[in-house]
Amino acid sequence: MKNIRLLSLLYFRQVWQEVPFLIITACGLGLIVAFILITRGTYEAQLLPYTYDITDIFRRFQPGLWAILLLFGGELNAKEKNAGISPLLDVLPYATGTRLSAQVWAMHVTAFSLLVLMLITGLATQAFSGFHQFNLPLYFQVLFVEILGNTSFMICLGFFIHTIANQRFAGHIIIITLILIRSYLPAWGLEHPMFQYGGLSFGRYSDLTGFTQANVTRFWYYLVYWLGLGFLLFSLSRMLVVRGIETGLKTRLTIMVKRFTRSAVMMTIASLILFIGTGSIIYVHTNLKNDFATI
Repeated sequence: MKNIRLLSLLYFRQVWQEVPFLIITACGLGLIVAFILITRGTYEAQLLPYTYDITDIFRRFQPGLWAILLLFGGELNAKEKNAGISPLLDVLPYATGTRLSAQVWAMHVTAFSLLVLMLITGLATQAFSGFHQFNLPLYFQVLFVEILGNTSFMICLGFFIHTIANQRFAGHIIIITLILIRSYLPAWGLEHPMFQYGGLSFGRYSDLTGFTQANVTRFWYYLVYWLGLGFLLFSLSRMLVVRGIETGLKTRLTIMVKRFTRSAVMMTIASLILFIGTGSIIYVHTNLKNDFATI
């Protein structure tokens, strides 16, 4: 665990030392500020930048946040391999999967730091606009529960894809394609939230009533549902990691079968129970006991 913590800190620093990452982050925050200011000035009367309007804008920027994290996560995953030192690191005395776990944790910490910057950006924009009725609980609920939850699931998916592809550019293409496909699912008749991986949402916020109890309950069901799949993807990624120069898919699948130890089997079963069990409950309540309808 100590090795994972130290490696995570190292990888986290490496991400924030990347000049392209810093430029993209600065441009993204600038776009958020511009979007807030433009949106509140589109009508004849100036609109106050209420917190729920800003958090809705944050939600719209989620795909961009995912793309940044998954692309740089892929670069991080392939960094030692591209530098030609991966075989040297593979002979060091640490458990298989340690580096992958550290990279996953590093990208989670990176995601958290980006959300903190988004929080500061939202507060600063409100203050600059002369609005000081900050709704901090709403900020924390949307940023660090809803968006961070969605982002966590996407990070697990991204590392699973990069582990399967074992080639960073192929992994990048697959990830970007999946993010684009995800946005078109409703147009293809797959508008049910059960198909929207990383689609957690508390719904629309009201200053009078907050989030509705039905939406909050729905959120936690879907959180457990996608959590099961996220754990499964992470577990499979760890079992597909290989050490040495033989990195072909056939070799990795052979090693994966041998790594199905008792703990791995228990982890896989628990993840499937969470995913399939919660999914069954959601399906019964949304499709059988009630008629599913889009808004």
